[in-house]
Amino acid sequence: MEEYISDKLGINLQDIVKMNIKGKMLITTKSEVKTIPLAEVKQYVRRSCGFCQDFSSELADISAGGLGLESWTFIIIRTKEGEEFFSVAEKSGALEVKPLEGNESALNLLVKLSAKKHKQLSN
Repeated sequence: MEEYISDKLGINLQDIVKMNIKGKMLITTKSEVKTIPLAEVKQYVRRSCGFCQDFSSELADISAGGLGLESWTFIIIRTKEGEEFFSVAEKSGALEVKPLEGNESALNLLVKLSAKKHKQLSN
């Protein structure tokens, strides 16, 4: 993938600020955003991702992902330990938190993609 990004796309890896997948792969550099179709980068996906049914880290105390939210990360707290850890981080000012209201589409996308991942591997 590094060779693809640097050689084929001509992006200096040191200039990458963020990489994201939102129906396509988005590579944000210091000066631009490059869009690459998922079909083009699919060959670089780790083989182990094809075996894993756990899209949303269901066994983790806390899981996080973009889910289409602009400049925010969707957080799921699954355990008491996760809640305690998250609370400490929030109270220390390490995190800025806002409620889900108005962004329910992120939760719907999480449910949809998790179900799709489970179904793919059960067939």
